[in-house]
Amino acid sequence: MKQLNNFIKMNLSSTKLFDSSFIKDRNIILNLLYDKNATISDTNIFLDSFKSSYIKNSVLNNFKISQLQQENRNLIKEPTDGDVFIDELGNKFRLVNVFDNKFQFCEEGSFYMSSNGYSSMSGGFAFNVKHKGKEIGSITSKELKKIEKKEYRRFWFFKDNSSGAHRGIYFNCEVNVFKTL
Repeated sequence: MKQLNNFIKMNLSSTKLFDSSFIKDRNIILNLLYDKNATISDTNIFLDSFKSSYIKNSVLNNFKISQLQQENRNLIKEPTDGDVFIDELGNKFRLVNVFDNKFQFCEEGSFYMSSNGYSSMSGGFAFNVKHKGKEIGSITSKELKKIEKKEYRRFWFFKDNSSGAHRGIYFNCEVNVFKTL
């Protein structure tokens, strides 16, 4: 339930997920958005409070999509786009596969996740990554070592897995963490 609660909070301002012509439904969302102390204590009661059954079905369907993507992401053992890399100074970056099994780094960016758990990034790269005492612009997967710890990072997918403009739904996904050998 905590994951569903977080998923709802991440997408409260999304007219894609919480679109309703009912004033009561809009007021529920506005109250949660503007009251910093507002919480969703029971997700089912929260979803049942909407007059539009479309909202509840949409939220649950897209939450299920995010869970399936997490399950597929868990099957990926090798470094891939969106995973976390910790440099020798302890700075954290996200990996971006550029070509020929080489990775560049970014501090954040917009990571789209497909249904198979793999992702792609749009955004800028970081060049202040320290490796063996000097700054580097890329690293090969052979130089990376996976550690046991995992971390959550933000991704997005198209609402209902149907592509189109302004249809991004956000969720936190657990990713692998790597260091250098």
